[in-house]
Amino acid sequence: MVCKQIMLNMESKIQLLHPAGEKAIRMDQTKYDLLREALLNHLKIYGPSNHTEIQQSVTEDFNKNETKFEGSIDWHLEWVKLDLEGRKEIRRIGNTSPVKYQIAEQNN
Repeated sequence: MVCKQIMLNMESKIQLLHPAGEKAIRMDQTKYDLLREALLNHLKIYGPSNHTEIQQSVTEDFNKNETKFEGSIDWHLEWVKLDLEGRKEIRRIGNTSPVKYQIAEQNN
């Protein structure tokens, strides 16, 4: 995976969605975009993965590419994952533990 080093701009925020319709947070747009790209790239490359596999891959990618990220990657990644699930860009698969995620099939 390739992620660019980005200086975070804390001015622009995005309202996230929760797949169960619960209240969600607002996140810095740059953090959201960075984590969204990394998460989707991981799923494209490795296929269905659980949270730990995704988190380890994103963290390794950020370290390898010296991507600067302020705050907890794991906490922000969880919210981005919930948002993508709420937007139906990714979906949970199976009823196993730990839960696995994959890119949702797009209906054209």
